[in-house]
Amino acid sequence: MPHRLILAFHGRTTPNHRVRKYYRIEEKSIKPTIFIYPAGLIAADGKYSWYDRSNSRDQLRDYAFFDALLDEFRSSYCIDLDRIFVVGDSLGASFANSLGCARGSVIRGVGSVAGRIWEAECSGPAAAMILHNPKDDLVPVSRRLTARDHALSQNGLKPPARACEPQSLNCKCYGPPDALNPVVWCPHTEDHNRRGKFYPHLWPREAGTAIMAFFDSLPPPGQQ
Repeated sequence: MPHRLILAFHGRTTPNHRVRKYYRIEEKSIKPTIFIYPAGLIAADGKYSWYDRSNSRDQLRDYAFFDALLDEFRSSYCIDLDRIFVVGDSLGASFANSLGCARGSVIRGVGSVAGRIWEAECSGPAAAMILHNPKDDLVPVSRRLTARDHALSQNGLKPPARACEPQSLNCKCYGPPDALNPVVWCPHTEDHNRRGKFYPHLWPREAGTAIMAFFDSLPPPGQQ
């Protein structure tokens, strides 16, 4: 049976094995799925990166890494090429958002938390679920609104939005209920981490469940 492929990218300070624990996307997987947690290179500042500062917006260094991973897994496993998804948090979210545009021709959907986008011409549509706390000062909400609006343009969608699930994350959906490539914008209000510290740049407790439900809800390409 063909398997979905989900690549989950970590942020600037958190290694891949740690995000696997708190993304919690595997817990709610109801379909045959292969999960990949790539490890980013360490930059000169000692933190992780998915690009070099000299890269142009449409040619980030690790787009080639994504391409190589995809080639490796589809040659070694039975992969549903219509069900390739990317997930990310913080810098990983920025990379996932940007990858969803640059590789929209092969990526079915994006699930991201607290990231931005490096705007460029997209290679195709890709459904997107974008979560962000408006109080986040590490990635200002203006940058997330740019990512949302870029996704709307990429998928040929326009306001107004309608309230949709999960309402606990204050989500709003763009596009009709049967949209092939919907965009879901969730300006959530969760702002304290598990230790009780104010930290609006966090990964919400429901994020993994919400992203997996979003991926599950997407119709196969060409269904409409």
